Amino acid sequence: VTNTVLRMVRAGQLPVRQRWALDEARWVASAGGTEIVDGLLRAGAELVLFDATPATPSGGGLGRWAEELYQGPGLAELQRDGYLVPFRILAPAQAQRELAARPVDAWLEHCNGRRAIVFTRDKAHAAATVEEFAAEGIPAAMIADSTPERERRRLLGWTDEHGTFHPGALATGEVWVVVCAQLLRQGIDVPEVAAIIVARAFDSYSLNMQGIGRGSRPCAAIGKTDCVVVYLYAGAVEKHGLP
Repeated sequence: VTNTVLRMVRAGQLPVRQRWALDEARWVASAGGTEIVDGLLRAGAELVLFDATPATPSGGGLGRWAEELYQGPGLAELQRDGYLVPFRILAPAQAQRELAARPVDAWLEHCNGRRAIVFTRDKAHAAATVEEFAAEGIPAAMIADSTPERERRRLLGWTDEHGTFHPGALATGEVWVVVCAQLLRQGIDVPEVAAIIVARAFDSYSLNMQGIGRGSRPCAAIGKTDCVVVYLYAGAVEKHGLP
């Protein structure tokens, strides 16, 4: 999508609109994103930037593009009012190297019975992790940039032309664990997910908060009261703090 819009900006073909609303707005700091937003500003557009973690991966803010900041309710307030569930964080002590050798070991010990998303180092690690879950008899699937759209819809659900949402295999329990390297770190909402296992480095605060946030939605249908977040390796809590 970014490449398509970028080509339209460069060709002067972007539709003229007075106001643009940009979600997950930290992307404006990326190379292509900056050119798009600067082009909109040159055309006299007003921008409204929405983001739950409005910072660049290096920790910079978005003040170059935003003149005013309006802060909505914080995490604790949203949890208090029932819009999000609290987190239960499990991580190695500083003296430990790891909490578990494999994501499946962490799931069996700390998350057994919970629908989960596992974040791995790369696609090869994700594929191996799915095999480890399968060997334990736990239904798991991998999702990546190469996963066909039809399979993504099957796993995560889809909305039809009438606006009706159809839950995917992760929500229904046909699949208990979905494994990926990065793809599901933002923009996915499967309330049935009640565990996040982090088996990779989350280098930025935004990536960490967005990743574990995939398990923060309440789900009365399964009696969900919290989200268990398991960091396999030491350092994440020390680096980013508690959510």
